[in-house]
Amino acid sequence: MSDERRADWQLPPGVDPGTWEYVHNRSIAYDYDRYFDGHALFAWDRELLARCFPEVPAGSRTIADLGCGTGRALEFLVERGYDGLAIDLSPLMLEVVRDKTRAGALPIRRLCANLVELDGVRGGSVDHAVCLFSTLGMIRGRTAR
Repeated sequence: MSDERRADWQLPPGVDPGTWEYVHNRSIAYDYDRYFDGHALFAWDRELLARCFPEVPAGSRTIADLGCGTGRALEFLVERGYDGLAIDLSPLMLEVVRDKTRAGALPIRRLCANLVELDGVRGGSVDHAVCLFSTLGMIRGRTAR
């Protein structure tokens, strides 16, 4: 169960009740990496990222991961020289990113935000953005996508 509930009218744009509960579920956030360990789609994501984002001098480019979850894509991209901006609606997933960032001294900043309203990201502050796995499908409504 979710640690936080809201009435439908209180939900952010593009977020349905199921998504809100999902992003506020502690066990999902903290078991996510273990649950999906070895998932074929994650291996494919890494292959795609390697093809699209060549290695760069450390800190020379910043990439935002929209709906970053636990930061698995950014961990890979940081190895390739990119600084990361982890953006997710889930404060709990971002806690996992924070723990990984501290443990590995990774150049990843975190932003808790709704992908439908990214006003907290200054124009020109990132060089690239990715949005992987099922993130776009979690946004409710064609207009919000």
